[in-house]
Amino acid sequence: MPDVPAELLELLRKLSTRRLAYVSSIVTGLLGAMTEKRNEKSNLVTDVFLEEFGVHLLAHHGTATRPLTKEQFERAMERVMKLAGRSAQRSPMGNPGHDVTIDGTKFSLKTQADAHLRVDSIWISKFYGVGQGRLV
Repeated sequence: MPDVPAELLELLRKLSTRRLAYVSSIVTGLLGAMTEKRNEKSNLVTDVFLEEFGVHLLAHHGTATRPLTKEQFERAMERVMKLAGRSAQRSPMGNPGHDVTIDGTKFSLKTQADAHLRVDSIWISKFYGVGQGRLV
């Protein structure tokens, strides 16, 4: 286990009891088990993307009682792509056609949050560039 940086400890000491409890929920979420699998042929989902998106989901579920909303998913996709070294920009809310542009390619993102979802896994698939007609 890595040492906790002194700067982080100093920041935590400044938090109220309620805020520390919230941080504790996030950390508890981050300690959750995660198994990652990715299509090795994907030029979009890299190992960095996979790990960062998993971290985002674990942190989200440490504090949330509901699945990610479409907007939260779009924000996560933009953030994680940037962390993976890609150019990413969310489209304005309500933009017809695409939700995010990644390395110049426009993508329409879809989410599903229904009663038939498995709670122990997620599936991200069908990365189609809008107007590209090809799987990326």
